[in-house]
Amino acid sequence: MRNELDLGEATATTQFGESAWEQSTLSTSEVSPNHLADEGEENQTEVRTVRLVSCLLRFLMQAPVLETSDLLKVIESQLGEAQDSGPWCQRDLKKVLFSYKDLALLDGRLASLLHKLSPEVVARLSRQAKLNMTWESPGMVWSFKEPPELRRLIRKTKTALNQFSITFLSQRSGCLPVELDRMLKFKRAGIACLQGLDSSDHDLAASIFGKGYGRFCAQGSGEANTIIWDRSVWTFCASHECNGGLAVDLTSKDQTIRVACLRPTLEHSCEADFADFLLSENVNLVVCADLSLLGGTSSAGLVPALLGLHSAMFETLGHEVLVPKPSASNEPDADDLNPLWDPCGIFFSGVEPMAALSGYTEGYLATLSQSKMGDSTVNFPQGKPILFAEFGLNGFSQDFKSKK
Repeated sequence: MRNELDLGEATATTQFGESAWEQSTLSTSEVSPNHLADEGEENQTEVRTVRLVSCLLRFLMQAPVLETSDLLKVIESQLGEAQDSGPWCQRDLKKVLFSYKDLALLDGRLASLLHKLSPEVVARLSRQAKLNMTWESPGMVWSFKEPPELRRLIRKTKTALNQFSITFLSQRSGCLPVELDRMLKFKRAGIACLQGLDSSDHDLAASIFGKGYGRFCAQGSGEANTIIWDRSVWTFCASHECNGGLAVDLTSKDQTIRVACLRPTLEHSCEADFADFLLSENVNLVVCADLSLLGGTSSAGLVPALLGLHSAMFETLGHEVLVPKPSASNEPDADDLNPLWDPCGIFFSGVEPMAALSGYTEGYLATLSQSKMGDSTVNFPQGKPILFAEFGLNGFSQDFKSKK
């Protein structure tokens, strides 16, 4: 299986083919592939191959990459469907075995390069390089040494026709978020709401368009929001803006949805006309809301635009997705734990939630250092969770409204 999205045009690449953001997650100075070859060996091609395999494995097997890739299907096929709404248990993940074919789901280069190395060199790579992977020669498979805590997709109902996905993340820079760039490399996004991203810059807009996505940006009151959508699936119809809040109408296969992205404040939690627009009759609506300025998702009732809407996370997982609340201290006190909160949510009306990406366990979050939260191996951009949900449009609108 090939990745559907090629980022080669949008990101600078190193001599080994990794994009700049891939290379930033790797410290190749820690990898010394020369000692993996036999003494006196001058096969520079093999040395280079070993180094690239090591870099790819270390990058691709990070939790943020795995959580947004089709390798989750491989894990689920071996461990079975989720029995609860939490992440994959680290104990269970130790049992998962990855074949070369499985790894090709992440990057076709990886499986091809591994096949070029002799079993002896691969075994030495597994033992000596700083990898979190172990190679088992009998079955020629890889497994985790110390599995990360891994969020998983929790399905509420079976797949339906006219299904679509929503990704929601926060960003405060004028460039394509690393988290989104990384995600798009491994999984095609349907619709993504990027709270805080000003995509009015020509180069950034061209980068998004070049990846096959349409986009619309709203600015105002010191806020900015961007919504992007897969142009091969969705067609833009209309938009509405208010104080940086943004809503767009999209159509696909004679179905129309309204998607909104906003970060309300107490001063103007949402103008009345914007709320009226969002909550118009006979509309399939999904709203991605950053409620951090109001204290979290429990304050959703203070926002007129969210009145009467349901939470996709709560309906699917039974709870909102928690993250550690930022504090002035870099480390939790010895006798204290990180306070947790749920600053963001995805709310809906007229559609049916099908699945959602779980959160992490409270124990993991409560003991996570503040400095670690900004690390590339943790999915907390701007201290907020990355939310992902799937919805169904096929015949659900009328049935769901009758329940309200």
